[in-house]
Amino acid sequence: MTEGEQGVKPEAKAVLEADGLWLKAVQESSLEKIESHYHDEATWLLPGEATIFGKQAILDRWSRAFKVPGFSIRWKPFGAEVSESCDLGMTVGYWESSGASKTFSGKYVAVWKKKSNGKWCVFVDISN
Repeated sequence: MTEGEQGVKPEAKAVLEADGLWLKAVQESSLEKIESHYHDEATWLLPGEATIFGKQAILDRWSRAFKVPGFSIRWKPFGAEVSESCDLGMTVGYWESSGASKTFSGKYVAVWKKKSNGKWCVFVDISN
């Protein structure tokens, strides 16, 4: 796996860039922008919660998070990789979230799927 941005293959760099744009959309609390970063059949696995299936259910979960007083989130990938066929990628990193006077942190793996238009979209998001 490629760590950091130094020596990153162009395909993996594109996935890292998509990860950064996804974070920006989430930090702006823009459901419209967030929606563009998820595959229609995306899955989200959050610690202590039922698995969330599908883009609309994921957007509903983000909407609930944005209503938590003081909600904030950040993450930073420390690695990325892309399949030989260049249609699947992944980012791995650390995340931290705050809200309602609580702070949580952990690691994540995001599996990215390349759409026919060349855009990378989150297919599976796993957090611990």
